[in-house]
Amino acid sequence: MKKRPLLYQKLHEGPVIVLQDYLISIEDTLVFASHPLIEKHALNATDALILRSTLNVATMLQPAGNDSVLVTSDHQLLRAAQAEGLQTFNPEINVQTELDILIQAQ
Repeated sequence: MKKRPLLYQKLHEGPVIVLQDYLISIEDTLVFASHPLIEKHALNATDALILRSTLNVATMLQPAGNDSVLVTSDHQLLRAAQAEGLQTFNPEINVQTELDILIQAQ
């Protein structure tokens, strides 16, 4: 029997968010933790989940000296992420060299 890739397995266990190398299951605790972001930044539920997940991953990466860059073209999500202290990149406005600089700075 062929073993399925982790992403395939996780998708069949329930909803997930994929953030680069991190596969995050959408559990009740994540949903509840994202609620304050909905009110604080006037986000929809999906954007709040993405932002909360990104903030969680950023918190895990920071002790090792790594930062996160949220890549999105959603203006409301960009503003909210910036307000929460995340670096952001908008592929509709920013150019590749700007992303390269953000990545190299880490």
